[in-house]
Amino acid sequence: MPEHRDELLFTETEVAGYKLKALSFGDLTRVTPELVNIFDKAAALITSKALTPTEVVKIIFVLLPDLTPIIAKVCNVPEEEIAALPATDGVKLASAIWQLNKEIITDFFGIAGSLVVAR
Repeated sequence: MPEHRDELLFTETEVAGYKLKALSFGDLTRVTPELVNIFDKAAALITSKALTPTEVVKIIFVLLPDLTPIIAKVCNVPEEEIAALPATDGVKLASAIWQLNKEIITDFFGIAGSLVVAR
């Protein structure tokens, strides 16, 4: 039996009329520039291990504009279509995309972040 039961249950979903599934390798490469930008911005904003709720909300709002291109690419629609969605739908889409792909995204960046360049 798999370690994480959620993985079997949450591999495809529909949110706000958009069908979402786990990213393929090609999809991941298409959103990697935006993901790197988000990780860089978040790292610059996180100044301690214990953030206040206000600091967390501020970080989310700073990163929010960078989510639209990712959601548009994953949904295969123009950015303008995602930008025009009700905020609740945009948040639901972002959350669902994260839930479907968080393991591969964090593993990818975790592995890349732990590499040491040989001299």
